[in-house]
Amino acid sequence: MKHFLILFLCASIFTSCKKKSKISEDVEPPIPQPAFNAYAGDINEGENQAIISSDSSLIFCGTVGVYSHIFKMTRAGSKVWEKSFLAPNGKIASISESNSQDLFLCGSIFKGGYYQFLLIKANSNGDTLWSKYYGTPSVAASGLQIIKTTDGNLVMCGTSGSDIRMIKVNTNGDTLWTKTYAKVGTEFPVHLLETQNGELLVTCDYNNSMVNSSEVYLLKVNSANGGKVWDSNIGPVANRWVYSSCELATGEIVMCGKYKGGIYYDVMVIKTTSTGTKIWEKYFGRAEQHEMGYSIKRNQDGSVTITGYSQNEKDANTEVALLKLDASGNEVFFKRLGGTKSDIGYSILKDYNDDNIILGKTESYGPSSLTTNVFMFRTNKDGNY
Repeated sequence: MKHFLILFLCASIFTSCKKKSKISEDVEPPIPQPAFNAYAGDINEGENQAIISSDSSLIFCGTVGVYSHIFKMTRAGSKVWEKSFLAPNGKIASISESNSQDLFLCGSIFKGGYYQFLLIKANSNGDTLWSKYYGTPSVAASGLQIIKTTDGNLVMCGTSGSDIRMIKVNTNGDTLWTKTYAKVGTEFPVHLLETQNGELLVTCDYNNSMVNSSEVYLLKVNSANGGKVWDSNIGPVANRWVYSSCELATGEIVMCGKYKGGIYYDVMVIKTTSTGTKIWEKYFGRAEQHEMGYSIKRNQDGSVTITGYSQNEKDANTEVALLKLDASGNEVFFKRLGGTKSDIGYSILKDYNDDNIILGKTESYGPSSLTTNVFMFRTNKDGNY
């Protein structure tokens, strides 16, 4: 009897150990995280707020408290300098670099009783050289985007009332042309880029007041004189927002944003021809999660990579979303990265070797545990770090 009891107890212990081992196998291992380089401050939402400069550094716009700031970092994530601009009556939204390595900052300022476009020229160390303003009395205008064009000049894009306004200037800030593009409804430009043939492409959210619908609106403009080449409405589809676009080597256009088909948001990706005719529209995301794409860039092989955020409905915190699609819109990978609090990817830049440089805001990393911080991390083209 004594031997039987000993055997029974041994068998029970062995079975219990096996069960514990099985439970531990079922627990998902923690996902490895990239090295988040984080600094006090906040980064702007929107495209063209971050660039890789001619000396291969990163320069981007953000805020610290109520002041606009410009940050310069190495591509390894070390801060080079940080400069403060403006008081609460103005904001810098976008940045570009001239052929002479001067920096041009575009935004808006409340001056003379109304908001105007603001352009600041700074040297390569971020020191202000001059500021200029562009506006029409009694019409609120806001500069949102700036890019350098292949002819060495600069184009700013933003809003004038409910319409699109574009201003082309030389590097002295002298106006070459100003155009306002009006439609019935409200157009909000989210991205400005120069296409391979030297024309300007504006990607917009468009609220069509005639039919009460949300659409994606593309506008192609002649860079020499601001004349409209073509425009295209992609819609109407309710609950759809666009945030970024890129041009493929074929001239086709790919955009990203978000779409709410039910309770949850999905990452929305739309591909069009070079003249704005829709080829396909696709959605990506997990069940019971809010997910969206803020920034999209073309890879050297014709695929695209998107960053944004992912949020589980059971957790208020967000993760950085990193999504890669092939040229046909098939998912290559969808990674969700971050710490124990909220992290959001706002901008993706492509390094010379096709690596991804992700910039955004973080509550999980950095010097301040009470507010958001700016982060930067990098992956290779396959999303590995």
